[in-house]
Amino acid sequence: MPEANRINLGMGVIGEDGKSAFFDKPLTLERVHNWIRRHDIEESVAEEAILLVNKYPNSALGSFVKNFDIHLVKARENAQKR
Repeated sequence: MPEANRINLGMGVIGEDGKSAFFDKPLTLERVHNWIRRHDIEESVAEEAILLVNKYPNSALGSFVKNFDIHLVKARENAQKR
């Protein structure tokens, strides 16, 4: 009898509010804008972060979200300059 060498597993993550995780649906610019606005950051910093994400192609939005802390630093610097 052949021995099993692989097991295909799937894993899901439920958000804190009981809804599905952020990455379950395809990312759109509108969803990322809303996600940024839900963070507890100053309005000017949020607007700068939105300006930064607007420069990203749709295929790189996941990368922007993943590296949001780095982009947040840049957004804060830009907001202080204005």
